[in-house]
Amino acid sequence: MERLEEERIINAANECSNQLRKEDILNAMQEMIEQETKSFNQLSQMRSDAAHHILEQELQSNDNLALLLETQSLRQSELVAKIQQDSDLQKAAVCALLERGDARCWGLIQQVRLVEAQLAALTAIEMDRQKLKIDKQINDLSEKRANLSSLLMELLDQQNCRRIQLLSTIKILEEKDNTTEDFWLIQYQLLMDRMPSGIIESQKNMNPSLVEALLMAGVWHSIPFLLKWSNNES
Repeated sequence: MERLEEERIINAANECSNQLRKEDILNAMQEMIEQETKSFNQLSQMRSDAAHHILEQELQSNDNLALLLETQSLRQSELVAKIQQDSDLQKAAVCALLERGDARCWGLIQQVRLVEAQLAALTAIEMDRQKLKIDKQINDLSEKRANLSSLLMELLDQQNCRRIQLLSTIKILEEKDNTTEDFWLIQYQLLMDRMPSGIIESQKNMNPSLVEALLMAGVWHSIPFLLKWSNNES
């Protein structure tokens, strides 16, 4: 299913004949890069080595991550102008949008957050039990912590593998034809047009209990269809 989705992305790029909405796409890229930069900084403060962003993976080899982070100090108009001239920033925005619209990535992110929340709750309980010196319960909690930690590492490995798959899709697009004028702007527009309207905002506003139920049932692939149906109903 994921491979078919990647093939559809590549085929759509090959068949694209739509007029580029250049100003709209540049503004959308500017907003995406600002959001991803803010998110990257928050993750850096919260974690040492967990859940690295696709942007970090894509840009670490050519020092463009530093360039991306420098954009924080730019005004909106300056950032748009910089994006228009810098194909690496355009490519980074395409990578970020591809990840955001991918059901598998989104599902794994939610699973990681769920396990992290469970670990945090477990830590609080352990501290209470240690104060009361309830040894048996402390041992039971330690076993649960080990299981949750193992699950978290497994999820992070899956997350990394999925991001590598998405990056391979980007590389295939780039190898086919990256000499076209405004190549990455066109790819960004294609992705935007293919995503259900409002899917990213809907992802943020989904009921946490519903998200947890979908994840526990292993039906995260249905989430984009659920979001599309929800948008149509509203």
